[in-house]
Amino acid sequence: MLDVLMYVFWFVFGGYSFWFVTRAKRPQPLTLDELVILWKIHKQQARCGAPLSRVEPIIDSRSNEFSGFKCECGYQYLSKRLILQKHALDSNMFVAMSSGKAERSSLLKT
Repeated sequence: MLDVLMYVFWFVFGGYSFWFVTRAKRPQPLTLDELVILWKIHKQQARCGAPLSRVEPIIDSRSNEFSGFKCECGYQYLSKRLILQKHALDSNMFVAMSSGKAERSSLLKT
């Protein structure tokens, strides 16, 4: 009887671990540019007439950063990513890839 109970316990633990690794998500912070772009996409797709000034940002209580927005039409967007997913690298799209490393680093600092 104890063997069956231990097998069930390990099966449930393994199932929960698999779910946690593959499905559990947490809020991902957004920049203001991403917030505006996502709002514009929502406005075009839903034909929403709400101005940007009426959009309420959703702020993550742990990090005090934007993680989504609520529109006055009832639409809500919340940016999430997997628990084990790496952070996206910040990149500067104005830096040419063919330029030297010293030039790129000086452009990023300005």
